[in-house]
Amino acid sequence: MIGICLADTPDPGRAGGASSGKDGDRARPRDPGRVTRMPGFYDQLAPLYHLIYHDWDASIRRQGEQLAAVIEAEWPGSRSVLDVSCGIGTQAIGLAMQGYSVSGSDISEKR
Repeated sequence: MIGICLADTPDPGRAGGASSGKDGDRARPRDPGRVTRMPGFYDQLAPLYHLIYHDWDASIRRQGEQLAAVIEAEWPGSRSVLDVSCGIGTQAIGLAMQGYSVSGSDISEKR
């Protein structure tokens, strides 16, 4: 089984990301309290998330094809995928449509 995590990485120079002080301090982690609020944010977003795609079915198909090409190039013969932070399953569904055995996990309890 291979695991793929496609997640946004905060830009260190932007608000909310790790930053370095003027005195050259090491990068500080984000506010730990922020993590506990994120599930609520995604729980509210889940019912609307599919609306960001102009054509949901075409997007699932395209993402599945593109990810399948990456998996085949990097891990030839692999057919099992763990989708960490799968959200509403856009990539997981696309890979399943390509014949992969996919397990998804997400912090949000909404489906």
